[in-house]
Amino acid sequence: MPFPCRFLSRSLVVFTLLGFAFGKPVYATFVKEFTTQQDFSGGTHQRTGYVPDLGGLALPEIIDCMPIVWVPSPEVNAVLKLDGRTGRQLGVYRMGPANGEWKPCAVATDPLGNAYVACSCPGRTGKIVQIRPWPLGDASGDGIVATSKDLDGNGLISRQEVLDWGKDDCVTSVIDLGPETEPSALVFDYDGQLWVALERQSTVAKVDLTSRNPIAYVSLSGRPSALLADRAGSLWVLSRRDHALYHISTVTQSVVGSYDLGDSSPAAACVDQYGRVWVADEYGALIMVHPVDGAQFRYATDYCGGFAGIATDFEGDIWASCPVKGMVTHFSPLDGSVINEVYVGGTPQQLCFDSDGWLWVLNEDARSASRIDTLNHRVALTVPALLGSRSNSPFTSSVFVRGIPTDGSWTTLIDAGTSGTAWGTISWEAEENGGRISVEVRTANTPAELPASPYVSVQNGEAMSVGNGRYLALRVTLARGPRYSPVLKRIRVEAKNQPPDVTNAVALIDPYASSSNGYYPVVVAGVVDPDGGSVAINITGVTIAKQVEGTDLSDRDPRIVGIGGSTVWLPQSLVASCVCTISFEAVDSEGAATSGSVQLDIRNTSRDTGQISKNPS
Repeated sequence: MPFPCRFLSRSLVVFTLLGFAFGKPVYATFVKEFTTQQDFSGGTHQRTGYVPDLGGLALPEIIDCMPIVWVPSPEVNAVLKLDGRTGRQLGVYRMGPANGEWKPCAVATDPLGNAYVACSCPGRTGKIVQIRPWPLGDASGDGIVATSKDLDGNGLISRQEVLDWGKDDCVTSVIDLGPETEPSALVFDYDGQLWVALERQSTVAKVDLTSRNPIAYVSLSGRPSALLADRAGSLWVLSRRDHALYHISTVTQSVVGSYDLGDSSPAAACVDQYGRVWVADEYGALIMVHPVDGAQFRYATDYCGGFAGIATDFEGDIWASCPVKGMVTHFSPLDGSVINEVYVGGTPQQLCFDSDGWLWVLNEDARSASRIDTLNHRVALTVPALLGSRSNSPFTSSVFVRGIPTDGSWTTLIDAGTSGTAWGTISWEAEENGGRISVEVRTANTPAELPASPYVSVQNGEAMSVGNGRYLALRVTLARGPRYSPVLKRIRVEAKNQPPDVTNAVALIDPYASSSNGYYPVVVAGVVDPDGGSVAINITGVTIAKQVEGTDLSDRDPRIVGIGGSTVWLPQSLVASCVCTISFEAVDSEGAATSGSVQLDIRNTSRDTGQISKNPS
């Protein structure tokens, strides 16, 4: 050894302070595991929940919320009722007497499954017809309990299976709104109160279902076309004719905001989960209106044919129908960019999501209703509808029945705590019971950026093909087997073990130690493990002028000591007038390694301060 023991002792003390002060306690790579009821209690559940008897996440077996699709047809004065899962026609209900011309334009449903149909009748008289979910007795008084239903079991309601007005015991009562009212839409607000838009009177009326009369009116400066309710207890009214949007407080029963949509030609509107109103324009624009101050954000699209319907999904993404192209298009709410398109054919019109998360579109010319699988961007089912089917209000509802739902999902957000986290694998333990469990993920550095990233399917125990990001949205979908629900017992999400970061690497020396024997002890510091673990440095080579020193013994200058270790001693005579390049390898506690190099220039260094310089590669 060309250096005395007293020098070694002093150097170790100095570089314990200089070099290892950059270290951190050892932590494991980020891991998030879900196993208990408390673990699975967070996130968003769609027909799923933790079932203690099964010991995991499953489809509940007690009550099922079955989606119902209501399709009004003013062309044939009738309303069609569909099973949202099978597409089977459950009933067709005539509106008014045979020569009455009661034209249904919208349907609203209460939590008990009662449907209320707004009809425009001769003389511009408005009526609301109630349709019960099932007969409660002989409401018609003809001595027979009967209702429209699929008698032959072929999934369709034929003309012979439709009962005349006054004969169907599910069609029980009528609310008369009076002459010159001409209703255009109706909806239940968050408190369960029924409101109806009266286009002819430019008002919105609150209807008391007990007395069966309007009890309050809110006047508008324009004629209402569509009516929406948000979760905050407000109503939103779209006026196509007057290019305006109105915000109504159901508490004060007054207009609290009136917003001019400019030179747009609004076709339809919807409210997302954040209370923002989205308007689809016939010229191909998407307009977002903020619920607090009415601020508008416009996204121009390439859909020159314009839109006819709009809806938002559970993730907050936008879906709009384009009749000219026969498309339903998936848009990002962040910038209005196209995520994907679904060709449905015909002239797709109004859109609405059901309680299972399926997107339904009414196709007026094709006389059909199509169910869209929004995860795979495809038409999953198309069923016959009535001639001229269309609606000015959301047209899906739910009824509660006993049984196991066919499918459901659980979505949760995982925060790794570090921007740019690299994600590794997902593994899970489950009992499929003849069903199926699928897992999807998407990542971003902020929650607001997540909707712009599509979900990616992952396999059990395999690496995820997703970008880096602090946040990971995890979506688990359960599909029921022939008799039982699959059960997710455990799911574990792991980030990758990221290699050390050498971006801020520096070379450190102690000039005081060199005076005793002519050597500079040099270490590499400033290297960190992004996962928070410890890092070991191995110096692999030193370049002084043109002499390269590596770990090969035949190439090693005996005056340089320590190559292959964490500290190298450089003779002062070699480096006093040269720039030295020190190559190294940084290895974390899991074995991930990064190579780099730093430069050391001591030609003009004060002996009182030591030397810190860097130029990593």
